[in-house]
Formats: sequence, structure tokens, C-alpha cells
Amino acid sequence: MHSRQWESSLRVVRRKIANYTIGSTGGVHIMRTAYILFVPLVSLPLVQQVYAEDQSDRERYGIVSKYHKLSLTDASALMVSDNPKQAFEAASDFTIKTDNTFSQLGKLRLLDNKMVVYQEHWSSSLKPALKNNPRDTGTVFKVGLFRSEIEKAAQGGNCTIVITASNGEGAFVHYAKAQDADLGRSYKQLPGTTTIIQELERAEYKFKSIREGRQTGKTDIVACTDSKTPVKLVISEQ
Repeated sequence: MHSRQWESSLRVVRRKIANYTIGSTGGVHIMRTAYILFVPLVSLPLVQQVYAEDQSDRERYGIVSKYHKLSLTDASALMVSDNPKQAFEAASDFTIKTDNTFSQLGKLRLLDNKMVVYQEHWSSSLKPALKNNPRDTGTVFKVGLFRSEIEKAAQGGNCTIVITASNGEGAFVHYAKAQDADLGRSYKQLPGTTTIIQELERAEYKFKSIREGRQTGKTDIVACTDSKTPVKLVISEQ
């Protein structure tokens, strides 16, 4: 490992260990003392683990970022295609690039939990819809969203959520942070319709499903607070 990368990873490890405090003044003193004594004993394996995870994150983002750039032409062609032949060709090219990207991630063991839910969403929902009718405006819109959201997911930091509605596809979804909703503040609409996959700021939320301008369902508080673990939500509708 290069010296700069080693020092960077060691700083991360020290920050992680330093965060584990009991809370009281005495407890903090004890934990800091333990930290000073403990770090030299555990630094090597922890730094190696952090370094390996950091390397994987960079490789994963590099692959997904490249996919995001290369698939732009196909996504744009889908939006402006004048005839079925052009649309099917663009859909085929987009499908090949997407499948190849997930295949590459799998071979390199870079399919983390977030990438797995994007792969599932692609295989079970978006890919069949695109094959069936690549000129459908809703599907084409979701293709654009998919490209942007998967790149955000690879960057990390946000919470991944997959939202469906109990009455099937086609529901609009409105959302608000739980605290804002409790204060009576307005909800915002997520782009697209169910099924929706989205990167959100880590927080607690409340959701509503809307069909034909009418609310058909709502949720209690949904915790979307983990940047590593995706949330799968089904909104129960009337």
C-alpha cells in the first residue's frame, strides 16, 4: 500500500474508533485512553479492510460513471426516435450496455447491496418494459432516471429506496421528511411513477401514493437512514 493511501486509511480508522464514546466525561476519558492503547494493536487489519473497501468503492464508481457517459447516446436516441426501428435499435444498445455493466460488476465482486437492487429493478421492471415498447414515454423517462440514480448510488452517501404501490404500477409518489410532514409542510413529488427507485438524503420520511389526483395510500414514518442498506417500500393503497 502506498504511504499516502496508508495514512489516509489510518486517519479513517482513528476517526471511527474515536467516535465510540460512552457519553459522560469519565467515559470519554476512558475511551480516549483505550483508543491510544488500542489503535496500534488493531490499525493494520482495520486499515487493510478500510483500504480494500475504499478501493472497491472507487472501482465501482469508475465502472458506473463510465456506463453513465456511454449510455447517454442511447438514452437520448430513445427520446427523439422518429420510428419504431430507431427506437428498438437504441433500446437494444442501451440494454447491452446495462447488462454488460452489471456483468462486469459481478465478475469483479463489486455488486454491493445498492447495486443489487438496481440490477433487480433493471431486470424485473425496466428491461422488460423497454423491450416491449421502447417508444413508451413513461419507460423512456424511467431510463433517464435510472442512469442518473445509479450513478448517485455508486457515489455513495445517500439512502437507496425502491417504492411500489399495492395496486400496481402507475402511482405517483409524494414524500416529505417526517418532521416536516408532522408540521404540516407540503409534500414533494418524486419523478416518475411506481415502481420508483431513488437516491434520497438520509432521513426519516413519510410517503403518499396518488392516482388521478386522489390520494390512495400513505405510510407512517419510514427510516431511510443507512447509506449501505437499501429500503424496499410498498405503499398500502385503498
